[in-house]
Amino acid sequence: MAHQLRHMAEIATTKPNVEIAVIPQTSAVLASPLNGFVLYDDRLVVIELFSGEIVLRDPQDISYHSNLFDYFMASAVTGPAAAVLLETVATEFMRLRD
Repeated sequence: MAHQLRHMAEIATTKPNVEIAVIPQTSAVLASPLNGFVLYDDRLVVIELFSGEIVLRDPQDISYHSNLFDYFMASAVTGPAAAVLLETVATEFMRLRD
């Protein structure tokens, strides 16, 4: 786990075409996503379920998921701040493991 966290931290600062966003445990997020989803653009969202995927194209559904994404991104850290957070969590994980 620590290795994966450190790898993500490296990606957060070395890959300009990739953005890693992490919501810190200290953030007051009042909701949680019940399912993962991928928001492709203003015409398509794919919701990932345990049993498959749902493809949505209705503008209201797209708007809802876009707002949900924005809500979580407002609490997230990215770039160097995300890298520091991921490295801190990795270090703490290894400290608690030993």
